[in-house]
Amino acid sequence: MKKNIETSIDHSQEREYALGVAQTIMGQIAAGIGKSALWSWGIVAGGATFINGKDGEDIPALALGVDARLFSGIVTVALNWSDAYEVWLQKSGEKTAELIGEEIYCDQIGEFIDRKIESGDNWEEYEKFCRGEKAKMAEFLN
Repeated sequence: MKKNIETSIDHSQEREYALGVAQTIMGQIAAGIGKSALWSWGIVAGGATFINGKDGEDIPALALGVDARLFSGIVTVALNWSDAYEVWLQKSGEKTAELIGEEIYCDQIGEFIDRKIESGDNWEEYEKFCRGEKAKMAEFLN
């Protein structure tokens, strides 16, 4: 599903709620994959927001601007009314976002996003990539 997930409703009175949800999401992502994996996403911006979710209702979310290996753009993780997460990807320069996961639970969220934007599904390929990046860094530092 692809759509514009921006909401036109002013949620200023619910900002504290959105901030709390965004902080919880970020904590669950970091706990699930670790900070070094999180850093590999190349996060350039982030914040609490509300989006128009898959069911057409405004829901609280964490939006992260990333520049990862497999994806560059905005990753939005939204808490839906079934107490699970929707994950949306909006490529840089595009107006619509694609729903890539719905009903993702807190113990799965970090790994799910990492596979979609950074590591991919081929672990051997990703390990080879990481060894190459580590070699480049070592050469740069010497």
